[in-house]
Amino acid sequence: MYRLGSLLVAIAVAGTVGAQCPATFFEAGGGCFHVIDTGETDITWEDARETCIGLSDSEWNVDLASLDSTAQLEAFAEAWATAGADYRPYGYMWVGFTRETGEWANLDGVPLSTYSNMWREGHPHDMNMHVYIEDVTMTSGEQSKGRFYASCTMNETLERALCRAFPAA
Repeated sequence: MYRLGSLLVAIAVAGTVGAQCPATFFEAGGGCFHVIDTGETDITWEDARETCIGLSDSEWNVDLASLDSTAQLEAFAEAWATAGADYRPYGYMWVGFTRETGEWANLDGVPLSTYSNMWREGHPHDMNMHVYIEDVTMTSGEQSKGRFYASCTMNETLERALCRAFPAA
């Protein structure tokens, strides 16, 4: 959305949303996403977040990706089917959900219900404070109604992170 005088204008033409993303980002479900792949170097959730924030510039604020809904997670999975072809196989990505005060929430403090169908079966649990999305078709061969699910882990490090950009205010 852009402010033009006193009018708030939403650009909603499906074919142009991706063009509105920063150069190295791809569009999925109305969001601009970028995947950081460290190769085989492990990074913590905090390191992943710092790396995403480092992609910010005067036009875009970037942070670990918070997915707004199951529909957006599905849109990301569809976009990743194409965008992910240029990446090595690896089924895990840090994302911007955390459990700071006992409740799961995105980085803006918007709660993520423990009953959300974004969670993989058996998740969330009380063993960690950070969330990753997992490509279950890659990591376990499961053929289920979804491909990506949010999970929490006892692992302290992963090799990939999903960043999301928003226009700077």
